[in-house]
Amino acid sequence: MVFETMYPNAPSSLSGEYLVAYDYVLGVVKRMTDWLFGWMNGEDEPVVDDEKDKPVVDDEKELDLERILELHRMWVEYLPGGRRADLHDADLVQADLRGANLRGANLYRANLTRANLSGANLRDADLYRANLASADLSDANLYDAALAFANLSGANLVGANLRDAGLTRANLSGANLEGANLEGAWPEEANLEGANLEGAILVRANLSGATLDAKGYAIAQAAGAKLDGAKVV
Repeated sequence: MVFETMYPNAPSSLSGEYLVAYDYVLGVVKRMTDWLFGWMNGEDEPVVDDEKDKPVVDDEKELDLERILELHRMWVEYLPGGRRADLHDADLVQADLRGANLRGANLYRANLTRANLSGANLRDADLYRANLASADLSDANLYDAALAFANLSGANLVGANLRDAGLTRANLSGANLEGANLEGAWPEEANLEGANLEGAILVRANLSGATLDAKGYAIAQAAGAKLDGAKVV
């Protein structure tokens, strides 16, 4: 994963929704260290010496999305000066992110309602608690993405790659998952009421405790998904 290249000393057990916690702790430790050195040098506040440490925003405090994506591309490609996209809590309602490379990006709790992410690369991305209601994720790559507690209600996931994605307690009600690959995914206790699972790959998918309608349950059962404790509504 990209995460492993950025934090090679991180415990190997960390993945999915724990990325943001690990990232946050590192940030706190860095800020405390900066403050301590600044205090020892007689400074009241830590001084930002490096331009790359400044937030990527414009003068009006709005996201400079184009620059963030470019720096993230450089980071993914291991180029000097690259930086992982940090879009946690960002307002990206109706954002046009078609084909964007957001592999390994931090989109924790981001608001992507009705955003266009068709064909986007979101492999290993942190989308924990993100709002993707009615978003277009057709043909998007969400392999091993962290989507626990995410809101994907009414989302278009036709042909999306959700293999090994973490979807625990995600809201997928009314989502279109036709032809999507959910092999090894974990929509455990997820809400799939009214979701279209026609042609979806559900081999090794864990739908334990999930809520489905009768048609969805039948498709999942026939596909070999794990349905222990699943509820039919």
